[in-house]
Amino acid sequence: MRELGHKGFFDIKPHQRGLAGQFLLPPFSVLHTYTGEWKRRKQQWLALGIKGEVGRECRVYTNREWVRKKLPHEKGLCVNLTAGGVSVFDPVLCELMYSWFCPKGGGILDPFAGGSVRGVVASCMGYKYYGCEICPEQVQANREQAVEIFGRYGVDSLTPVQYIIDGVYLKRDDYFNVLGLRGGKVRTAYTLLKKADSNTIVTAGARQSPQIAIVSALSYWLGKTCHCFVPTGEETEMINIARYFKAKVHKVMPGRNSVLISRAVEFAKKREFCYIPFGMECEEAVEETAKQVQNLPFDKINKIVLPVGSGMSLAGVITGLKRLGIKKKVLGIVVGANPERRLDKFAPSWEDYVELIRVGKQYHEEERVDEKWGVHFDKIYEAKCLGFVEKGDLFWVVGMRPKLEEVVGENYPKWIVGDSNKVLDGLIEKGVKYDFIFTCPPYGNLEVYSDLEGDISNIQSYDKFLEAYSSIIHKACHCLRQNRFACFVVANYRDKKGFYHDFVGDTIRAFEECGAHFYNELILVTPPGSLPVRAGRVFSSTRKVGKMHQNVLVFYKGDVKKIKEIFK
Repeated sequence: MRELGHKGFFDIKPHQRGLAGQFLLPPFSVLHTYTGEWKRRKQQWLALGIKGEVGRECRVYTNREWVRKKLPHEKGLCVNLTAGGVSVFDPVLCELMYSWFCPKGGGILDPFAGGSVRGVVASCMGYKYYGCEICPEQVQANREQAVEIFGRYGVDSLTPVQYIIDGVYLKRDDYFNVLGLRGGKVRTAYTLLKKADSNTIVTAGARQSPQIAIVSALSYWLGKTCHCFVPTGEETEMINIARYFKAKVHKVMPGRNSVLISRAVEFAKKREFCYIPFGMECEEAVEETAKQVQNLPFDKINKIVLPVGSGMSLAGVITGLKRLGIKKKVLGIVVGANPERRLDKFAPSWEDYVELIRVGKQYHEEERVDEKWGVHFDKIYEAKCLGFVEKGDLFWVVGMRPKLEEVVGENYPKWIVGDSNKVLDGLIEKGVKYDFIFTCPPYGNLEVYSDLEGDISNIQSYDKFLEAYSSIIHKACHCLRQNRFACFVVANYRDKKGFYHDFVGDTIRAFEECGAHFYNELILVTPPGSLPVRAGRVFSSTRKVGKMHQNVLVFYKGDVKKIKEIFK
């Protein structure tokens, strides 16, 4: 996770003083998004990899047919044919509203989550974000984008090779990082979970196996339920992590691994759940590791040394070497059970490349020394290999065993798939409270995002839309702590006859009906874009002025005298 301060991802320049230095930008009622400072901050946010449009699908009614238009460079990205582009939220507005109206480290509720921007910015600034979005594809796109932004290396990136002063190279596959989970096994698990066609995941592993912790944490992050099968015995840190991420742990009487595996497979098959194989025994594990061989300095190393548990990482290394046509000696240090059966299956002719050496310790025994060359290694895997690494070798660092204090899933943005009216009912029932509500709701059916039941953007009647919309506001306010703010970004929009709906006024009335008072109104002035080209023609024929602003409405629930105490 990036080290992020409350005042934003970017430090304010030392020479900035006065209101701008104190509040990021002056807290005035008009926000100009086309100023140099605003544009600079926005580009810095976008440089993180924020793509608020990915996953968005806008449909417009044209000639009595629903029309979709996909951009050639963005799979799954659609544009609104009437507006000329997808609605993408401004990250700088998020930065300002969070820093101005949410207490430090507070929880943010977003009942109309849509794209990834609000969640990503919240996490970058150290807030806990909970967003509800009805479209599963959008939520999946948001989660995948967050992995790319918060992970140290992307899923498809090559992790680096590090030169050590003793003439040793380290392949730092432990640098792949999601949720504080590090290593190639994490990459494989994430790949498998993305492809899973079930919302319930089953896996199996030894009580000390990082697999049960990794799969549980990733399942939780992706909004899935996880079942872990482990041998009976004392609780371990890996089991504790699995339980922390709400996994259901099933204990099986100790014996052969085949018994443990068969129980898990039978459990998953009978219920049509997705099974993540014991030891990541699958083609995906081979493929993901094989890609990582590409950047090894073959002309500078004598051999490759790596720890061997199930043997799947070793199978991937061999596969990668074969594809490159390179025959380099590999020394596999066996720290687990015999890997030969899996090597025979996933890396035929492995004997031509590999010499296996078995360590004299049981799998669960930890090595006493886990640090060398200023690098800490996993005590059960890599640390047992250090005595075999010589000058001129490349040591493949597969990963690091998860530690609960390092697994930071709570600080990642959390997107939930569902109808906000129903999801909020569940939060109210559980008594969950938040410190700030921030969202940008659908503007009626101006942009229809899906035909799903519960998606209020596809309600044709404005009165019925308003009824559902007001219900969501009422329930969201119920989840807002006392003496806290809520902020909705809205604008009036026209009906089919060209007359304005009083959407701004209706939003204000909905909040006031549930006891939240209208406190601030900011005008967000947006760049004109193509408006100068279109405005003259439109105005000449209709006398409609070109709109280039939105209303940022801020509400307060509680005693205004408490504001000074909360925002010290």
